[in-house]
Amino acid sequence: MNYGRAVKIARTIRGGGQADLAAVVGVSAGYISLIERGERIPSPGLLDGLSRALQIPLALLMQLAYDGEPTRWSADAEGALGSWVLRALAWKPDEEERGVQS
Repeated sequence: MNYGRAVKIARTIRGGGQADLAAVVGVSAGYISLIERGERIPSPGLLDGLSRALQIPLALLMQLAYDGEPTRWSADAEGALGSWVLRALAWKPDEEERGVQS
């Protein structure tokens, strides 16, 4: 699994730097850099925090991290997954979902 690639792809699409992401998940920007370069493997808890901070489902982050041989399912579902990724990354929470009180 290439978690660094997955984090970098999601972070780049979302916009923002390593320091911004690090501040949200409670680690240093240097640690995010180490993850993105593949020099550190994030813990399951940190993966969950990263997926929340990047506003991407954990399952999708794991799919982006997968670096093995494509399976029949992933090859067949590539178009559907691609369109879902684009919709998910374009999603913006409304005020209620962000917890904003009227």
